[in-house]
Amino acid sequence: MNTFQIKTRQTLYSIVQCRAFTTKQKLGKHSPLPGWDPHSEYFRPGPTMAHRLEEHMNDTIMSDVLVGTYKHNVDFEDSSPHFNEPADRLVRWTGDNPYYKNRPPRHSRGYKPLLPFKRPVRPENLPNISKVVVSTMVKEALQDKSHLLSTIMALRSITGVEPEIIEARKDVSPWRLRSGFPVGASVALEGESMYNFLSVLSELVLPQLHDFKGISSTVGDQTGNISFGLPGSALPLFPQIEAVYEMYPHSLPGFHVNIATKAQDTRLARFALSSMIPFKTSNPEDDVR
Repeated sequence: MNTFQIKTRQTLYSIVQCRAFTTKQKLGKHSPLPGWDPHSEYFRPGPTMAHRLEEHMNDTIMSDVLVGTYKHNVDFEDSSPHFNEPADRLVRWTGDNPYYKNRPPRHSRGYKPLLPFKRPVRPENLPNISKVVVSTMVKEALQDKSHLLSTIMALRSITGVEPEIIEARKDVSPWRLRSGFPVGASVALEGESMYNFLSVLSELVLPQLHDFKGISSTVGDQTGNISFGLPGSALPLFPQIEAVYEMYPHSLPGFHVNIATKAQDTRLARFALSSMIPFKTSNPEDDVR
């Protein structure tokens, strides 16, 4: 046997030794399988289809938004997602006065922050819902912390997400409030849990509210966020709480809902959300009855 044959056999032997091993062989006989393995007890299959409300928004509402906001005489380059907005939108000092040279630009009136640069609505920048935040403040928790437990359990039931406890940021003597004291709870929803909450809120809770005429048509912060509050009688109307409402030791407070959209102004955000959340109109006869 010559040297070439010996080297060839050694190479084949090393290839056989370095063959691909299975996950079970690498981890050992009694080691737990990773969570992504279908044979693992921690494996949870992902969603196989989009939520019903998400499909309704993408297939129906967004098409109506494109038609309702269409403008014929618009430059397509300005609406492109790669279009760079003006770097400096403040008013510059112009003139021959030597004091104007290298002087910083003028601030807006009242030193208000500049609003986002508005672009025409295109399929690339549709006003989709990005996040929903549900928050509440329990005034009774200042005297007894146990009142906050009922609120945390209620938010966990209607959202399916563990709430985050909100603590006071500073001391307020008239309210007997100390910094770091728990006073409320908040939940941030995204993805499927967000659409589950919105569907239950719009289809089961809002229609059952007494004397509900719709959300005020003036809500919004000019950047695409819609916020509104609901009374304490809204929480017991959720099906997750309605059947076991007697088991909660304390009364449930009202809560606030903040819907963050990708819209560039409040009017467009209300237009996109009006399909599932009713808004008041200028004519009282057209409001929800």
